[in-house]
Amino acid sequence: MKSNVRGFTIIELLMAMAVFSFVMVIIVAAFMQLMSGYRQGVTNQKTQNLNREILVQMTRAAHDSSTLTVSADNSHVCFGDSQYDYDQTNGNLYLGERSANCSSVAANRKNLISDDLKVLKFVVDPRSSSNTANPVVLGANVELTIATRNEDLLDDSGQACDPTKAGSQYCSITTIKTAVGLRGE
Repeated sequence: MKSNVRGFTIIELLMAMAVFSFVMVIIVAAFMQLMSGYRQGVTNQKTQNLNREILVQMTRAAHDSSTLTVSADNSHVCFGDSQYDYDQTNGNLYLGERSANCSSVAANRKNLISDDLKVLKFVVDPRSSSNTANPVVLGANVELTIATRNEDLLDDSGQACDPTKAGSQYCSITTIKTAVGLRGE
């Protein structure tokens, strides 16, 4: 007696599994690429937002002030009673109450930089009036560069991301330059 029951051969099953595996590899690779782009975008957004927030805060402090004091090495910058301390060694920027003559560490200071980011550059260049006999400080040009804290992702200069050092972490560097004016300008 002949049976009409038909099934798949082992070769047909192996072929189906190979096609299914190939499709799954493509889907997983596409998903991983999408997640990688998302993580890079989040890292870039974080550095840009923090940079912008600090400069907005600094601009407000300048607008509420009529004085600007900058130490020779840009490690202490005072707008009125607000003092920004830049620690180049650890890449942190602090905000606190102005010290005497804006020459030492501020009182009651708090770190403005998150643990996974650091300040690469903080420059405040005062702008004075054109009156050479009695120059008056009108404001300052401010440059702030924030980057991811992982030095392994930076190039040899330490000022740019090295694209050959990619991995599960991402490098982001954001520089913002702006002019701030003191009250009355």
